[in-house]
Parts: sequence; structure tokens; C-alpha cells
Amino acid sequence: MKLFSSPALGLVCMTSVFAMDARLDCKDLAAAGLFDALFFGAAVAVADAQNANDAPGVPGEQGEQGEQGAPGAPGADGADGADGADGAQGPQGEQGEPGVAGADGAQGAQGIQGEQGIQGEQGEQGIQGEPGAAGEPGADGMNGADGMDGIDTGNVLSSGYINENGVLGDQNDTALPTTVSRLNAGIYEVFVDLSSMPEDERPQDVSDVGVLIQLEAFAGDVFGDFVVAALRWPFYQAFIVETEGVPTQIRLLIQVRQLESGNATVDNPFSFAIMGV
Repeated sequence: MKLFSSPALGLVCMTSVFAMDARLDCKDLAAAGLFDALFFGAAVAVADAQNANDAPGVPGEQGEQGEQGAPGAPGADGADGADGADGAQGPQGEQGEPGVAGADGAQGAQGIQGEQGIQGEQGEQGIQGEPGAAGEPGADGMNGADGMDGIDTGNVLSSGYINENGVLGDQNDTALPTTVSRLNAGIYEVFVDLSSMPEDERPQDVSDVGVLIQLEAFAGDVFGDFVVAALRWPFYQAFIVETEGVPTQIRLLIQVRQLESGNATVDNPFSFAIMGV
């Protein structure tokens, strides 16, 4: 134990002695005073000795651990720490179920008319259909007009062969004088002179004249390596030429046409015969 001394300690000790024996007489007081003086001096000496040796002593052994005290009240929350770095991207989650279909939106405005599309290619020819059932016979047609009177081929006034250039070939001796000219492609003009015939035997009208023309109806036109047959036929018109009311010539205008675009006239050789009716 560590003792401390001071003048106050001596005063306390003396006061305690007086308090314990307040009824002491003078003898006792004298004896007591001496005792107290000695005690006081001893106390002062002890206090001084203690003050002179006030160095700390050797520490004692560690005492036993005391019991755990009651928990203190929670402290105030600390300030938020700085945000940490973002973690690595997690794996793709499973596909969620489809949501409920939304309501249809309002009808949009009518769009602009698109441009006309490109014409498609011609399709292939379809399969030939089966023949239909035979129809009922139609009504009889009207009778045709009466044919022209026959021509007396024995009364030939003129005949001959004309090539494609309008040149007349040799004629027989009984033919009347005849001339031919080519007016244009496929157009020929024939004149038969009647001056050698008696006037009363001469044809007075075209109805008194019969005309026969013969040509090759099919002609081959060469186009590259191909020969194409073309249908041709003659047209004619007869006239009686008069001088002062007397027939003097038979004029025959002949055209040879080919069945193609425009029915063009074409040069073609032919034979003719002009006969009196």
C-alpha cells in the first residue's frame, strides 16, 4: 500500500484524539499532549520517509479477467462507402413467357396506288381440249344465183401466153391482132383489134365477150433455205372501145394478186382467151 503524508494528516489525527477524550483533566492533557507530540513527530517522520522513497514498486501479478460488461448503445450509422466496380455480366436469363397480346391499333390511312407492274411473259399453250359434241344440223342455205351463160370456146377471138414481163408469145393464125403491155407490177393491158371482123359480127357490149385466164395459183417464194408457197389469182375487167359508135377494139385490164398483207399485185405469167358469146 502507498502512504501519503501532509500537515493536514496530523491535524486530522489530533482532532480525533480530542474528540475521543473531551473530558480529560489537565494532567491527562499534559500527558496526552506529550504523547500526541511524539505521535505527531513519528507520523511526520514516517511521511517524510515515504516521500523520500516515492519510487514505484514491482508490479503485482495480473488480476483475473473481469466479467463482460453490458453491451453499450448502438453507435451512429457510418457514412456510405464509395460504389464498388461493376461485376462481370451474368449469364442470359431464361426466356420469359409471352405477354398478353396488345389491342389492335387504329386503321392506318390508305396508301398511295402502286405503279403498274411489269407485263408477265406469255404462258405456254394449254392442252388441246376434247372435241365438243356435234351440234344439230343447221337450216338449209338459200339457193345461189344463176350462173353465167356458157362460153362458146369454138369462137375464140384471141388467145395467147403472156410472161411476167408482159411479152406476148406466138399466137395461132385465127387470132385477131393483139397487143400486150405491162403497166405496173402484176398489172397488164391487152388490146384485141376488131377491124378485120364484119361490123355486124363484132361484140357490141362486154356481155357479148367471154374471158378465160389461167395462171399458176401457187408460186414458190424463196426465203433463205425455205420455199414458201403463195396463193395467187387474177382479176380482170373488159371494155368495148368504139369509134363513132362502131366497136373497134376489146380492151382487157388484168391484175395478178398474191394472198399476203395488202394483197399486193405481183408479176406472174398467165394464159388468156377472149371469146365471142
